[in-house]
Amino acid sequence: MNNEIFRGKSAVIDVGSNSVRLMFVAGGKVLYKTLETTRLGEGLAFSSRLKPEAMERTAAAIATFVTRAKAEGAEKVFAYATAAVREAENREEFCALVCDSCGVSLDVIGGEEEAALGMDGALKGADGATIDVGGASTEI
Repeated sequence: MNNEIFRGKSAVIDVGSNSVRLMFVAGGKVLYKTLETTRLGEGLAFSSRLKPEAMERTAAAIATFVTRAKAEGAEKVFAYATAAVREAENREEFCALVCDSCGVSLDVIGGEEEAALGMDGALKGADGATIDVGGASTEI
């Protein structure tokens, strides 16, 4: 995981297939987590494109989280997108919409990195296994 996340105040935004999550960190500690259900991956089972309405809802949620994080003193905002964006034909259009709406660039991560981040977050270095059931992918 990016160690900059734990320096000063920062926010991490996770853009998933069903929800957008915000984690606010200060002084190396997670102060809070919240989410908004936006259903970005709506209809992806039938089309390889993100729907315009879903993109708008999700970009608006991201912009709201960015505004909140900056109002609370976040020095950096990190935003990651997973399977729905990764697999969509129009991912560049969505990423541009997000950047235009709030000035944050989405880092579209691969499936292996997504799984590794999930393991790190769940197990914090301990031995074990996890299953992360998402809206458009499952990591074991």
